Amino acid sequence: MTISTNIRLPAEWEKHSKTIIAWPDFGDSLMSNYPHVTWGMLEMVRVLSQYEEVVVLVPSAGIKTELEGILTLFSAGTHFTIKISETEDLWMRDAAPTAVIQDNSKVSLIVWGSRKVAPIRNRVADFVSASENLECITALSPKTNASFILEGGMFDTDGLGSLLVTEECLFSDKVTRGNEINKADYEEIFLKFLGINNTFWLPFGLANDTTNGHIDNVARFLRPGVIALAKTDDPASPHYERLLKNKEYLLEESQRRDGGLEFIEIHLPDAISFDDQTLPASYLNFYIANDVVLVPTFNDPFDILALDQIQENFPERKVIGIHARQLIVGSGTVHCLTQQLPALD
Repeated sequence: MTISTNIRLPAEWEKHSKTIIAWPDFGDSLMSNYPHVTWGMLEMVRVLSQYEEVVVLVPSAGIKTELEGILTLFSAGTHFTIKISETEDLWMRDAAPTAVIQDNSKVSLIVWGSRKVAPIRNRVADFVSASENLECITALSPKTNASFILEGGMFDTDGLGSLLVTEECLFSDKVTRGNEINKADYEEIFLKFLGINNTFWLPFGLANDTTNGHIDNVARFLRPGVIALAKTDDPASPHYERLLKNKEYLLEESQRRDGGLEFIEIHLPDAISFDDQTLPASYLNFYIANDVVLVPTFNDPFDILALDQIQENFPERKVIGIHARQLIVGSGTVHCLTQQLPALD
């Protein structure tokens, strides 16, 4: 288990070798919504497999056989493989390891601690490592030499050493679990394991987010120097003040760093409520794959505007909406369900 001083976290828009998706198990939190969830996921696999290799992890041989038949009926692309793996987790952005490039010559997998049951993440990492013949590196804190919690939805990069995160998430009790950790500690970790030397600390994620404020709902790099920001014009929204604070912070940071940042504001969909709570629905939970961008849609008037804005910023890619109104009941959508492996070229 080695780690190079020349390590880089590639941007999501860089070339992928494949995308990893996990098919839901009956023990998953979304199973009461199973038909609707799987319909959306089938569409994700159908579309993605036309543009890049997709590996679908399933919990049993029976589901593997059934899914192969359904995908054939759905006229899915030929670039998908279904593998049996005890993932026990639908959200691959957080359960799967983070792929980095070392010395511009090899892909390695960074394995973080998880707020969920640790064996879940370890099983996924071991499976991906073995099936792709990639080295796993367990991330340990330079300060304590112990594992710490970090999830893929907590950060977003431009591939050139900059990172977006939220303070709300990284310093929540569920993440720190009472451990003393500060920004300098995190930035040392980001540098060592991701090659990051510039971190933007946005204040907030969305309200009522069970992830405690993952960045991939509120701010995403579209390309170096260009950041998509979630916004709402509704002062009654629980997200309103949070998103204003995020924008104020980034504007101040841009001025402090002599400018150089451009912002594209993408309006949230109208409020979607479940069990008397406003759900963290956001178009920024999109996934950038080879020649295509999958964008969650919500049967909402803002769908078309968001798709148009994202298309304008990815003119060389096809932008396709994936209906996600049922998925958001589990507090995640398209980006949360995917994890990419980069291609070295």
